[in-house]
Amino acid sequence: MELNFTPVRTARNYGINSITLNLEDIKSAKNNNFCKKNLQKLENFPNFEFLGENIELEDNCLLSNTNFLCNELKDEAEKFSNFKKTAKIYKSSDKLVKFRFNLDTNESNLIDTFNLTIEEDVNSKIIVEFISKEKLACYQNLNFKINAKNGSNAEIIFVFDLFDSSTNLVSIQSEVEKNAKLSVFIVDFACKNSIFNYNSKLIGENSESNLNSLYLSGEGSTIDLNYLIELYKPNCKTNMEVIGAISNQSKKHFKGTIDFKKGCKKSRGNENEYCMVLSKNAKAKALPMMLCEEENVEGTHSTSIGIVDEKELFYIMSRGLSRTQAIRLIVKAKFNSMILSIFDEELRNKIIEYIDRKII
Repeated sequence: MELNFTPVRTARNYGINSITLNLEDIKSAKNNNFCKKNLQKLENFPNFEFLGENIELEDNCLLSNTNFLCNELKDEAEKFSNFKKTAKIYKSSDKLVKFRFNLDTNESNLIDTFNLTIEEDVNSKIIVEFISKEKLACYQNLNFKINAKNGSNAEIIFVFDLFDSSTNLVSIQSEVEKNAKLSVFIVDFACKNSIFNYNSKLIGENSESNLNSLYLSGEGSTIDLNYLIELYKPNCKTNMEVIGAISNQSKKHFKGTIDFKKGCKKSRGNENEYCMVLSKNAKAKALPMMLCEEENVEGTHSTSIGIVDEKELFYIMSRGLSRTQAIRLIVKAKFNSMILSIFDEELRNKIIEYIDRKII
């Protein structure tokens, strides 16, 4: 099955326009509960936790016009979703809002549809976590829509920490209205298949949409990131920053696009991506794109792929550290500025601990 297509095709031999997965094999894997229960028998997801105030949470949700990874996953979400909720944050608060999904032996399959609205002039900080603490081959098909109303200011962190053999298929869409600001941070401790599609539409004048993305591969991860930000109105602004590290047999595709639509005069967009390759067998590809239908706009983009500098390693190791310890230190240094931008101290510490645990 082909999924996660780029908005504009490039040369086929480059091998980045889409990715192919055999979802039937994934769902029937030896350690996956799909082999124990039929999709039609999935019950409501039992392990959902919610923390926060000034929120309306309803047990229903219409499937949004999310830019789905493929039609088959859209059909799956329409027919078999075991989690459907609509949330509205209607008043500003200094307290953190947190949604947590715990995948375990009771339910390791999550097909979720979640619509989140930040009402007019509301300021909010939100964390959405997807966690598996047990060694399970989990499966997730996530469809998440964010609507940032006029004058709102929201910071949302998505954390994906599923066990290494899991498959994580993510579609997130956001709409940002007049004078609103939305900052999304995606933290992915990559599992076997980590496939992401993020599409943000700046539909109001003076709106702003920023995306930070940080990933660290598992032993043999397939990471496919397809990020698209579209600017429709005057004086819009966006910034996309992506950084990650891959090791062992992992492979990573980054597809980042900023699209200046007709009518977005005096808008600005910037995207940067950097990937550290920690193994000779790891493979990384990148496709940064800038599309433009309007005059008097400003856009920049860059991408780079780097290996660990042997001279830098030698210098650090001469101070008494092992090679592994030295690589960990270099990765932490590269990630440092993005980690420090995270508003939650617990999550900052978790990322640092994860680097120590995964780089061995």
